[in-house]
Amino acid sequence: MRKYRPRGRRGIGTVVTSVMLVSAVSLMGAFLVSWSSSSFATKQVGVSEEIDDRVNQISEGFIVEDVWFFTNSTSSYSKVTVRNTGDVAVTVSHVYVNNTQAWNAGKVIPRSEVGTITFETLWSAGSAQDVWVKTQRGTEAKQLWRS
Repeated sequence: MRKYRPRGRRGIGTVVTSVMLVSAVSLMGAFLVSWSSSSFATKQVGVSEEIDDRVNQISEGFIVEDVWFFTNSTSSYSKVTVRNTGDVAVTVSHVYVNNTQAWNAGKVIPRSEVGTITFETLWSAGSAQDVWVKTQRGTEAKQLWRS
């Protein structure tokens, strides 16, 4: 005996399955496009900031004009004079004397200006003192000065 099959419902399962599969693939594709565009935008911002920092570091220039060593009744001090010779403002982040960090407060020196940094440090009179000035962008100047 033959089973009765209604003619109007033939193949509807295949159509429903195809619609479900196409919609699932479309949702996954939309998610992937959304994720990749936000990921690439984040990466682009990071790369752009790094390039800007490197360009600014190239434009950054300074010289240590003078270093004074002096004492008062209680302590020994150093005074470092820095001139900004570059095209951008310089932020002095660290000063080292004899390979020991002596100052790290951060001082912004505008373009074509001079800044003076005074700090307490140990030094011995009449000997060479190694003074190393470092900026926030990583530019460095290291010189010997006689105290």
